[in-house]
Amino acid sequence: MAAPTTPASHGTVTVVLAAHGEAETAGFLENFMVGHRTLGHVSEVVALPAPVRWAICLLAAARKRLGGGTGSPHNALTRRQAQALEAQLAAGAGAIPCQVVPAFGSSLPLLEDVVAEMATGSLTVVVSMTPIDSRLACGRLCHELAAHAVDAAGPGSAGGVGAAGQVRVLARLWEDRAFVAVNVDHVFTQLELPENSERCALVLVMHGTLVRDTRGQTPDFHTGMAEATAYAGRLREAFATDPRSPFTRIEVAHLNHDVGGEWTRPTLQEVLQRLAGEGVDAVAAYPCEYLVEGSDTVGKVADALAASPIRRTQRLACLNDAPAFIDFLAQRVLALAGPDADIAARRCDACPLGRDRKAGG
Repeated sequence: MAAPTTPASHGTVTVVLAAHGEAETAGFLENFMVGHRTLGHVSEVVALPAPVRWAICLLAAARKRLGGGTGSPHNALTRRQAQALEAQLAAGAGAIPCQVVPAFGSSLPLLEDVVAEMATGSLTVVVSMTPIDSRLACGRLCHELAAHAVDAAGPGSAGGVGAAGQVRVLARLWEDRAFVAVNVDHVFTQLELPENSERCALVLVMHGTLVRDTRGQTPDFHTGMAEATAYAGRLREAFATDPRSPFTRIEVAHLNHDVGGEWTRPTLQEVLQRLAGEGVDAVAAYPCEYLVEGSDTVGKVADALAASPIRRTQRLACLNDAPAFIDFLAQRVLALAGPDADIAARRCDACPLGRDRKAGG
């Protein structure tokens, strides 16, 4: 790991991996609560009445419990990421005393509880564990931090939780070229498609986003569409120009939900059907917008590939706790913990915490 700027003198630094959170078992209550929290977050920006949310969550939880479903690996793998990152931060160049803890938007421990317990006066770096900035990703995190900043310091405060500048948010992975390079190398380390395939495609699987609401209007919140488009473009360019690439086609597909209106196209199923119709005989699907495995990647992606008529398919693993990814995160955390860190540069353009402060500001 390259030597970073020496971190600021704040004693032990707390690093929070802020992830989505999923149900770890097929239990009815756990799945209902996770779903209810998730849709509660969605209802902050999309018209989704409470009775509809309850009905959706009840049916989904019952289907999982009675249909022989399994729990998601998402939370366990996020805990592994936290353990690996803590070890890397303690052992690498510029090592700092730190603790790394996971926090989730929809499962325990809840992000808002972790935020409320942050120690006044100590430095905390919160990592948004999705590469795309949006109101429902890093946006929700920063709205939570902004609310606690007002509670702790009074109306009009621009500080962090309990003390100005003590909470720093790491986002904007979508524009980080080093992060793109980590993804590219990760794909080639696990690619196992047949060497004799003359029509081999890579499908970059993105989490879909709302394009039009139920009235046909463009959403009035930060959907992350621009960031997702730019990120996918950077990845496509990187794969297309890499001499290791066997791909004759590089496509982008989306995993969508069925609430709120019209979502991004094409879907993963649509892309696979089109590629099959065009004679592509081998496809690798990489969930490039997912930093850790979850129900979407081990469920939806795997199911779509299994149902595809394409002769040979491979579902590539997410980054999870791959050493190169953990090393990348450690470098970015150390840089953001430094006394000269450009705090605002790691926040998204729509950040409610503002985009105008340096570490010494």
